[in-house]
Amino acid sequence: MTTPKLARDAGYPQANVTSPAGATATRSDVLQGKGPFLLGIAGKTTDPRAILLMKTGEVIRAGRGDRTPSGTVLAIGADQVQLKTSFGHVLALTLAE
Repeated sequence: MTTPKLARDAGYPQANVTSPAGATATRSDVLQGKGPFLLGIAGKTTDPRAILLMKTGEVIRAGRGDRTPSGTVLAIGADQVQLKTSFGHVLALTLAE
């Protein structure tokens, strides 16, 4: 385990990123646009939860049927989430590679 380093004048620990998820999370070119974005899928396969980054910068964990600021979660797959917007459109979000 590495010892966290403090960012200059930030006061927040900064660690070396070595995991694939951490490397993707720190890439500046992955999340382009205003969102929402699918950050991950968590939980049991029988009751998965989507981890979503909203346009406001808020991170939300939502399951099937939950309402989010971007719409209601219709379905959660292995690498995709479908949201139904308030206008009735279906928005498909996929995990960034």
